[in-house]
Parts: sequence; structure tokens; C-alpha cells
Amino acid sequence: MTIFVSFFHIFQSLHRNISLDFLGKIRKICQSAVQNDFRAFRVCIIGSGPAGFYTADRLLKSIPKCEIDMYEALPMPFGLVRFGVAPDHYEIKNVQNQFSKIAESKKFHFIGNIRIGRDISLQQLKPHYDCMVMAYGASKDRELGLPGEGSIRGIYSARSFVGWYNGHYEFQELNPDLESTDLAVIVGHGNVALDIARILLVDPSILEKTDITEKAMESLRKSKIKHVKIIGRRGPMQMSFSTKELRKLTEFSTISFCTPNLDLYINQSLLSSDLVRSKKRLFDLLLKENVLNPNTNNKLWSLEFLLSPHQFVKYESKPDTLLSVLFEKNILRKCPDENILKAVGTGEIININTGCLIRSIGYKGVAIENSEDIGIPFDTNKGIIPNVSGRVISGYNANTSETSELPGIYTSGWIKTGPIGVIANTMYDAYETSDCIIEDWKNGKLFLNPTGIELKPGFNALLSYFKSKNIQYIQWKDWQKLNDLENKIGKELGKVRKKFTSIKEILEIIK
Repeated sequence: MTIFVSFFHIFQSLHRNISLDFLGKIRKICQSAVQNDFRAFRVCIIGSGPAGFYTADRLLKSIPKCEIDMYEALPMPFGLVRFGVAPDHYEIKNVQNQFSKIAESKKFHFIGNIRIGRDISLQQLKPHYDCMVMAYGASKDRELGLPGEGSIRGIYSARSFVGWYNGHYEFQELNPDLESTDLAVIVGHGNVALDIARILLVDPSILEKTDITEKAMESLRKSKIKHVKIIGRRGPMQMSFSTKELRKLTEFSTISFCTPNLDLYINQSLLSSDLVRSKKRLFDLLLKENVLNPNTNNKLWSLEFLLSPHQFVKYESKPDTLLSVLFEKNILRKCPDENILKAVGTGEIININTGCLIRSIGYKGVAIENSEDIGIPFDTNKGIIPNVSGRVISGYNANTSETSELPGIYTSGWIKTGPIGVIANTMYDAYETSDCIIEDWKNGKLFLNPTGIELKPGFNALLSYFKSKNIQYIQWKDWQKLNDLENKIGKELGKVRKKFTSIKEILEIIK
């Protein structure tokens, strides 16, 4: 390494009359040679979901000296693969095996149970890395903005409901009331809504061998819900269901799809010049599965269009409990500036009696505490870190198109794009970000290394700090211990795995 540095200084002293521009080019070549050939390229990835792992995989395969430290707020990895994917989606959950192979690399280090911004700041992490990637996802859910939304019993967010049956520690006390009503209403026309509808309607025995929690199984066995309405504020063209996810719900002979007047909505949409092939397949499947006189013994699900929640109605005798929901009928109106159709209320109100409303209108990202200290901007309206192809923007202003890159800081996944798409979309998005990092590395960019030759120590430099704060961090071998135990107990119970849902219990097992 010193050969190149000495070469530069000798060259500089002997050739004072050579232009600064030429010397600058020589310096860049020397730094690039040192960076690419002699020292580790230390990357910090915050978040251990699909975005984090796919980014890590690409970097490890493309940059020979790359070493990655992946930080995770929870004691276990995989993010939404563990806590968001439905229990009966075995084929999707199997991506964990691929991620585990990545984690077994000697150049990969998992550090769990560390919440960045609380346990340690980005400002403290930054000096120890060449590059930082924000891949921590969208951890909050969007709200309807109606009075009583957060206090009336019977109203749940999709994030909390999914986390409840998937074993997320934060939602184990949710205890949704599935016994006081026979109708559940889900607001939102996305894949998560279909997942929840399927979990509510399928015969519980089908879920018994999955990794769903026992607490959720008990509630589902006692559930009185016979019908799920999935309601959207716009029309069929604006639905974001995938045909694959829809087909999963149509596989069960004990569940019928029944939506009167569906053909009127869809036939009108079929005439649209904007109709793409994937949307036509979705419409064809809906029309095929729609049964106007379903088996009376079957459970039902239906779609409603052009309705927006307007007001929650409570029981007079139980003022903290949901009785019904008032919806306002909408029409679609084209916005000339944005060239999209927006739902506009007509003032006409209808009442739907239900004691269970689940809002599934999307997730949103939040900024890491004090992230602005290292210059990371945040768009609160979109819930994302402003970026160009994964390169974080410096001095971001929503009212201007002028941008400049924040050296060494990147973003990947939902905190980059917003909560859109499935795991495959996240993979391609993560590859876009990692390819930008690889390109910048090949071009000799300095990233977070002002001299270009400083050896960054990564997590090893922080060991004494965590010890002094008495913070119990989790390594990959610790997770493997927990994983083996979950699989072992699950096998004994005839399940895929038995998830531990208490952080305290998990840390005691690992300790």
C-alpha cells in the first residue's frame, strides 16, 4: 500500500511544473489501486430483510475485498420474510435458505438486537465504514385519518394483524375480536388484503402445520367470521392484486367469491386503452370465479369499489367498540396535472355493519433518529430517503429538481422506493443499488474515506462501546441456535417451526 503513496509523493516533488489536473489524475489512480487491491472495502448495511441481503449478495460477489456488517433491530434476521409473508406461503419463505448461505460467508457479519438511532447513532457508525446502505424498510403503516382510528376496539392495521399471526413480538397482545361479528371489512385492494382474507376464511386445520402462532390459531378456531369484504376507494383498474395471490384465494372449495355487479365494473375496465395483459388476466380470473349463488355452507369474500371510509360508529352501550362503518361513495375524476384518476367523494353515505375493520392501505418508512446529523435527507410525504438509483441525495428539496449525491451513503428496498412490489421487485431494486456501489468502487470514488487509503475497522471498533453500554448484540451463530430450537420444537409439534415471540425469552435462550 505504501508503494503507491510513496510513488505519488516522489512524483509530485520531482515534477512541480506538471499541471495540477494531471497530478490529480495520478493521485486518483494511486488511490484507486490502493482501494481496489490492498485493503478491505467495509460496508455497513442497516436492515436484514430481502433488500439488505440481496444488496449484500451482489456486493460480496462483485467486490473481491468487500466485507459486510449487517445491523438489525431485532434479534433475528429476514424482516418481512419472517414477519410479513403469510404462514402458508412456504415457497416464498424458502428464500430464507438463500439468505442464510449469504450469511455464512466469512466476509459477512450479522449484528442483531441493535437499533440504530437508539443503541448507537449513525454518526458513531460512519467513521468505521467505507460505505453505508440504508435498507431498513417501511416500519409504520398508513392511516385513514378518521377520529377513533387508534382507540376504538375492532379497528386494526394490516401491519399489526399480520404481525400478530406471524409472531412479531410487538403485536402479540393485539388479541383481535373475531367472535363478535360475522363480517370483516378490509380497506385496501392490495396483496396484503388478500393474505388477511385468506387467513380469516380458510379452514384453520390447513394452517396448523405452518409457523403461525398458537395464539393466532386459537382465535381463528373460535372465529365467527363468515364473510370478508375487501373495499377500495377507486375502481378495478387501480387494484394492485397480483393474479398469483388472487389464485391462491380461489383454491379452496369451502370459500366462494361473490360480488354482484362485478361484470359491470370489469367490462367497463376491459374497454380501457390502458389495460395491460397482467390486468386482463386478473379480470378474467375474477369473472371466472365470481359466483352469484354460492353454496350456503361456504364462507364468502367479495370486492367493493369506489368507497372511502367516512366515519366509525360505536355502540352506545360500549363506546370503545366498533358497531359499523360509514362509507362515502366516490367517482373517479382525472387530474390533468398528474394524468391519474383520483377518487372524489359524492356526498352519498352508506353504512356497513361490522365489528372488525382492517386497514390495509400501505406501509410507510420513517427516518432513523438523528440521521440528518450525517446529512441523510428524508421525504416525509413519500416515506422514503430521496435518492437517484440508490445513491442518496444531498441537500434534498422537494420543490427543486437540483440534486447532488451524498458520498458513500446509499439506500435499498422499501425505504428507497416506498412499499411497492413483491420480493422479486425488491431483489431487482437491491441489485440496482449494489450496481451503483460497484460502479463507484471501480471508478475509484472515495466514499466515506477522505484519503482513500485508510483502513476502516467496521464492527470491531464498536465492541468496547457496546460492552460499556451493556448492550447484548446477537451474532449469526446466536441466531442459528434459536433457529435450530424453533425447528426442533416445531417438528415435535408437527409444524414447520415454533416461533418464539418474546424478546426477553429469545435473549435468554441465546445467552
